[in-house]
Amino acid sequence: MLDRITTGVIACLALLLLVSPRPAYAAAPEPPAQAQPPPAGQALEPHQQLKEILDRPLYTRWKLREERAKSEPMGLTLPDSFGRTIDEWGAALQRFWDSLRKDVKPSGARHTSDAGAILEILKTAGWIVLGVVAVYLGVLLYRVLRQMRFRGAEARILSRERVAQALADGEALAFQSPEWLDEADRLAAAYEFRAVYRALYLALLSGLHAANKIDFRKTRTNWTYVRGYRGPEPEKAAFSSLTLLFDRVWYGEQPATQTSIPELRQRVAWLLAKEAAGG
Repeated sequence: MLDRITTGVIACLALLLLVSPRPAYAAAPEPPAQAQPPPAGQALEPHQQLKEILDRPLYTRWKLREERAKSEPMGLTLPDSFGRTIDEWGAALQRFWDSLRKDVKPSGARHTSDAGAILEILKTAGWIVLGVVAVYLGVLLYRVLRQMRFRGAEARILSRERVAQALADGEALAFQSPEWLDEADRLAAAYEFRAVYRALYLALLSGLHAANKIDFRKTRTNWTYVRGYRGPEPEKAAFSSLTLLFDRVWYGEQPATQTSIPELRQRVAWLLAKEAAGG
């Protein structure tokens, strides 16, 4: 009785599978050759019939698909290196958190060793800041000194140009008498003797104007200053003699010799000293 019921169930299942629509599956390898059917008139055992049904191509492809689904991994898989990196980061964060928990007391105060380490870090940072500030100040000082040096050199160049222009134009009030005397000494060292006479006479005019003995005007002649000289007669005579000597040398009537320059400078200095002393 049990064998008949089993055979009937299997037959119904086989009939349902045969009439159901055949799904489109991927191509699968051909199943193994079916067993040869039994001779006509010989009935098959129930188990043999079930094995024959399961060996059909439809069930063979279904079995292969199930095996393929079990063997292939489901979902997104990450590389091993990425997983190791995640693990290392997690371990590092865990170590950091453990160190924080270890260094902090329950009361909230840090250990003495931790405070000392912080002080050392602050001290090092302070020295670094001081070093940076010192380097910055050094660079700033270097730039300022360099700029001052360039300005000094430029001022000296402009001063030499101004001296040469004032000497050529006869602008006696461009410099004071001591500066004109220094210029005369420089010109004498450069063997520019004719220009020495010019500088000494401009020093005389600058000094006399400062002493209010003459009124210097660039458009006036030298003898105008002699005639309008306000001072004792001996000083006026000395001024007239120096003016005559300068005119002769400047206009080429008398050569400018090196031997006569010391005496000429002494006479100019004497007259300027008289004017400085108030006559």
